[in-house]
Parts: sequence; structure tokens; C-alpha cells
Amino acid sequence: MYIAATGCLHGSLSSIYASLALCPHKIDILCITGDAQSVRNTADLETMSVPNWYKELGDFYKYIHTPPYHCIIVIQSSHNK
Repeated sequence: MYIAATGCLHGSLSSIYASLALCPHKIDILCITGDAQSVRNTADLETMSVPNWYKELGDFYKYIHTPPYHCIIVIQSSHNK
């Protein structure tokens, strides 16, 4: 079993999956230890308690109904989702 860990995503899930695709082994579990900012839509941006310049949609919304490049168990361990 192979486990990968990452810090803050800041809504850029595609970049993590692209990096994992370069690994020589199939990653079974991804641990996200920082801010993920899993924003589903623009309405979610309005509920974020951050300055407006931090409010970006990112690409998390692409993965809500579409499976990622390969199936990975994701563990989110930070307080800021």
C-alpha cells in the first residue's frame, strides 16, 4: 500500500492528481493535511470567511460527479475545508 501526503491544496485538486500520476507506484491513500478549499460552486464562495481576494472557485467542483484519474481514498485532516 502506498500513501501520499500533501499540505494545502487551495482548491487545486487537479495539480495533485497530475503529480500522483507521475509516481512510479499507484497511490492508494491521499492525506490532505492543509487547507483543501473544496468549493463546489460560487454560492460556497459567499459563505467563506476570508478576504475577497482569496475567494477562487478552483477545480474541486470538477470532481464532485466525475471520478478522478484513478480511485484514491482521500483523508482530509485539517480544520479548514
